[in-house]
Amino acid sequence: DGLRVATAKPISTFAEHQADAMFLSVFPDKNTFVSCSVDRTAKIWDIRAPKASVMTFLGHSSDVNCVEVMPTDGRCFATCSQDSTARLYDTRSMNELQVFSVPAPPAPTDETVDQRPDTFTGLAFSGSGRLIFCGHADSNVYAFDTLAERSSPTFTLPSVHDREISCVGVSPSGAALATGSWDSHIKIWA
Repeated sequence: DGLRVATAKPISTFAEHQADAMFLSVFPDKNTFVSCSVDRTAKIWDIRAPKASVMTFLGHSSDVNCVEVMPTDGRCFATCSQDSTARLYDTRSMNELQVFSVPAPPAPTDETVDQRPDTFTGLAFSGSGRLIFCGHADSNVYAFDTLAERSSPTFTLPSVHDREISCVGVSPSGAALATGSWDSHIKIWA
């Protein structure tokens, strides 16, 4: 109940990340969740045993900005990072299943030197879990197919915002995609 949260006290602290914790996503069993961090890791936690993470997943070479549990599988999750990759992991095999990326951006100009053109900023799974939609600092949304044997996007929604995308979401029905941006706009795509 939301009213109890207003007066709640922490009952557990999960303190194993070595830098800022950026995002978390709860698994369907409601006892475990995955978190990601600037320390370049994703960690699986069990709320019944908060003293240490259950698993740690490596692979990214820079800050991990977002993590999301696959809605239909419940044991896989995806991450996206400032290293310009998105990765799909399986908790059963404790392995990275796929690495997704986009072609290298053009060299920065004087106007873009302060921007982060290689950064994936947020992600969301399609309702079926087959596609991963990744928001990017280049203002595009890239869609990756988790069943395809390719690392490049299946399709791209180009320049959907005027500035970098900050968040991505999919409606519970899977019929609409939402994007938010540093341009102060939120857009719904259906």
